[in-house]
Amino acid sequence: MLKKPALVCLMVFVMYLYSYGQTELPQEQAGEGKTISAPAEQVANRIDQLVVKLGSRFCNDREKAYSELKRLLKIKSSTMLERLRRGYENVKHQEAKQRLEKMLAPYDRWQITPAVLEKVPDITELLDEWAFKGTPAVIEKLRKSRPEGASGVLIRIIIEAVRGSRLDIQRSAVDALVELGEVAIEPLDKVLRNSKNRGVRLNATEALGRICGDRVIEPLILGLKDEDYFVRVSAADGLLLAGKGAVPLLLREIKGEDKEVAGWAAYALGKIEDKDSIAPLIEMLTHEDSSVRYHAAHALAPMGEKAALEPLMKALKDENALVRRSAARALGNIGDKGAVEPLTGALTDENEHVRMYAVRSLGQIGDKRAVKALAGALGDKEAIVRRISAEALGKIGEAGAGDSLIEALKDTKWRVRSAAARALGATREMKAERALRKLWKEDTDREVQLAAACGLTILSADNEAFRFLVKALDDKEEDIRYEAAKNITQIGGQKALKLLIKALENKDSHIREVAVRALGNKGVKEAVEPIIMILSTNECSNARSYAAEALGRIGDKSAVEPLISVLKDRHWNVRYNVVKALKAITGEQIGCEYAKWKDWYEKNKDK
Repeated sequence: MLKKPALVCLMVFVMYLYSYGQTELPQEQAGEGKTISAPAEQVANRIDQLVVKLGSRFCNDREKAYSELKRLLKIKSSTMLERLRRGYENVKHQEAKQRLEKMLAPYDRWQITPAVLEKVPDITELLDEWAFKGTPAVIEKLRKSRPEGASGVLIRIIIEAVRGSRLDIQRSAVDALVELGEVAIEPLDKVLRNSKNRGVRLNATEALGRICGDRVIEPLILGLKDEDYFVRVSAADGLLLAGKGAVPLLLREIKGEDKEVAGWAAYALGKIEDKDSIAPLIEMLTHEDSSVRYHAAHALAPMGEKAALEPLMKALKDENALVRRSAARALGNIGDKGAVEPLTGALTDENEHVRMYAVRSLGQIGDKRAVKALAGALGDKEAIVRRISAEALGKIGEAGAGDSLIEALKDTKWRVRSAAARALGATREMKAERALRKLWKEDTDREVQLAAACGLTILSADNEAFRFLVKALDDKEEDIRYEAAKNITQIGGQKALKLLIKALENKDSHIREVAVRALGNKGVKEAVEPIIMILSTNECSNARSYAAEALGRIGDKSAVEPLISVLKDRHWNVRYNVVKALKAITGEQIGCEYAKWKDWYEKNKDK
């Protein structure tokens, strides 16, 4: 039993604690549902009092104290957070410690520091909204509240969203990471290295590719080595947009032991088309490893570089069919007439793909010396070689293969018959008119009838045949509408040109795409405005990609600003063709970084 003095002391101490814990803020400052406007120091002192009270064994109204503390936590300040953490460390009462730990959990989970809280006072509400709703709209709110000091927190939650199972949230999260820019590169690199989920790694490589710049190159090279095919494709697409800075590392990978990685590196190098890579690639054409030779030829193929002419002609004799195939393709892109003889010799190659690329390249070069050899190739045992031979003869447009083309109208494959019909029109073989008219009226394949009508229109300006093609643009079958549009692109003259410009507004997306490509190839400046509209508004990524390519070919400077605005597009093929178009129109090699292009445009738009 306590003695009287001790009991009095104890009672005084309890009363002190009780009175200490009862010093509340005025109700208008701390009441439910009302905005607390008390000075930060007053709030912080009150938090100190409540934490001490909660930590005491003698607290008899703990729930009331918790409620008040929760209300105070709605005031976002660095002082408040520091006091709460400090008080938590000193609390010994187990239940109180657990309750305070729960209050601090959102801050600890996302590593919200006082500095972050100062920058984004409503960060915890946003995170709570994410926890309960988890929708793309919340990701958008997080993205928009992205002051520099809070980017780390935002990246952590967005990375979590990337790991989620909902595709719409993943897409929004990737967009948000791209918007954050370079600060997101390091976290994305870690995801790419450590995640066991291929979908997460795929999202990471896509985001890195869209961020662009030299800092994404190393992580994307790592992505080339991923075990998942689609991750490797995404990494390669990102690297080809990284541009010149990626060339040294890609050249290193071509010589590496991993042949698949070398293949993706060659693919990216070919798309980048950097002059500094040409000499090393030419040197690799004589490498002892056939896979290195193939990847080098494959990379050179899209570049059309004349310095590689002689080495590539020699590569047509390589023991490896893949090397010969890539060499044949590359020679067509170079377009030098000196390659006609070796390509003609390749028409007897044992490999069908070598023969196919050889006839295609001869058509690209367009030298009439190849006509006889191509006429002979119309009898090749492979349908694809026969078809492309007919197309090549049409491109060259020289008479001399009429009999062989007329014979090809009887081919068992409809694509071969169609190609031969169009070629007969292009080569102006007047003796073919009767055969074409018969084919138009009697062939059982409607696609062949359309090609025959196209050949007749080119050959003899047959109005009935042209009307037949125009009517087919409204056919109920999608394939027929597509074939009609494709055949109309082969016809010259203002009548066909006006029809193609009108087709840019066609409700059928395939017809619009065919028209865009044709008008771009023809360099029709009157089509610039409607093509810009397709670039800016079309939902189909292929349509936007073709629009960007067409604008680059037309070369009108009014397209520069609309092209720059599409550099943020989600789809790599759109961004790739935008970068190529901007380079073609402006002569600048700025790459795919939106901010740099925007800055360039602001400085040069009035010149």
